[in-house]
Amino acid sequence: MRRSFIIAGIALAAVVLGGGWLVFGGSSDNADAAPQTAEKRAPSVSVVRAARREISEEAHVSGTLVAREEVMVSPEVEGLAVTEILVEEGDRVEKGQVLARLSKSALDAEAAQAQASIAQAQAQIAEAEANVAESKLALERAETLVQSKTIAKAAYDQRLATSRVSEARQRAAEHNLKVAQAQSEQIAIRLARTEIKAPTGGVVSRRTIRLGAIASMAAEPSFRIIEAGAIELQADVVDSTLVRFQTGQSVRVTTAGLSTPLSGTIRLISSEVDPATRLGKLRVALPLDAKVTIGSFASGVVEVGRQTAVTVPISAITVSAGKSTVQVVIDNKIATREVTIGLRSATRAEIKSGLAENELVVSRAGSFLRDGDAVTPIETNEAEAAR
Repeated sequence: MRRSFIIAGIALAAVVLGGGWLVFGGSSDNADAAPQTAEKRAPSVSVVRAARREISEEAHVSGTLVAREEVMVSPEVEGLAVTEILVEEGDRVEKGQVLARLSKSALDAEAAQAQASIAQAQAQIAEAEANVAESKLALERAETLVQSKTIAKAAYDQRLATSRVSEARQRAAEHNLKVAQAQSEQIAIRLARTEIKAPTGGVVSRRTIRLGAIASMAAEPSFRIIEAGAIELQADVVDSTLVRFQTGQSVRVTTAGLSTPLSGTIRLISSEVDPATRLGKLRVALPLDAKVTIGSFASGVVEVGRQTAVTVPISAITVSAGKSTVQVVIDNKIATREVTIGLRSATRAEIKSGLAENELVVSRAGSFLRDGDAVTPIETNEAEAAR
C-alpha cells in the first residue's frame, strides 16, 4: 500500500514539472517573437505635401494716435480778461471762427480818446491853415510896402517871421493828426484781437482758457486745433521692417472702442532711424471721419508681400545657426534639407529653394528624427498638422 502511494506521488510530480516546463517554455518563445515584430514595424510620422499656393506676409505695427498738424492758438493782446468762451473740446471749427472774446472796455476808452485827439489835431490844422493864409497876405503887402519904402525893413522881417511860424504850426498840427490816427489804428487792431479766432479749420483738441482769466501771450496756448481734423497713427518700427514699407500702402488699423478696423494709408516713412534703438517713425493717415481720439493706443497690419509659390507649414521648419531646414521623407526614410525662406504668413512659409512641389515634409520639426531613420509616413492636412 505504501509503495502505491509513493508511485502515485512520483507520477504527480512529473505531471506538475512537465506542465511548468510547457508554461515557461511557451513564454520564452513569445518574448523572442515580440522584438522581431517591433523591428519590422517603422514608427508613424505625420507628413504634409509641399504645396503651391498664394501666400501673403503681413507686418504688424503699433503706436499712438496723434494729430497730423496741431495748431496752437493764443491771445494776441495782453492784460485783458476773458469774458466769453464759444467752443469746447471736440467742436469742429472753421477758419476765422470766433473761439473766445476778451474784455474791450479799456480799449473802447482808448479808442474814444484817440478819436478826440484826431478831432483836436484836425482843429489845430484848420486854425494853422487860417493863420498861414493870413500871414502870407500880410507878407505880400509888406513886400509891396517895403519896396516903396513905406514901411521899414524891420516890419517886413517881422511879418516874414510870423508867416514862417504859422507854417511850422501847421506842419506840427498835421504831424499830431498822423500820430493820433496811428494810435487809433493800433487801438482798432487791438480791439479786433479781443476776439480770439481760429487760424485754420479743424477740431478743437484742447481748451485751457478760463472765464475771468487774464490773457497772456506767454502762457500756455488757449486752444489747440487739429488741422482739418486729420489724425494719424504714429508708430516706431524696427529698421529691418521699416524698409519693407512704401508710402501709399494700405493699413488695417485697430483701436479701442472700434469693432471694425479703419482703412489707413502710409503717409510718411522716416528717412532715419534712432542709432540707439534702431527704430524709425511711421505715419499712417486715417479717414477724416474716423471716430478716434488723439493719445489712444492703436495697432496696424500692413501687407508687405503676396505671391504664388511652393509653401509648407511654419511648424515644419527648423531654424538653427541662421539656417532653415525641413525634414523630407524619401522612400520611407528621413532626409534633412536646407531651404531658403521667402514670405511668411501666420501659418505657412514660402520655400524659395531646396524643396520641390509635392514632396513629403515632416509636419512638425524637432521630432527627434535623424537622417536615414525608417518611418511610416501618414499624410495629414494642414489643420491637423497645426494641432
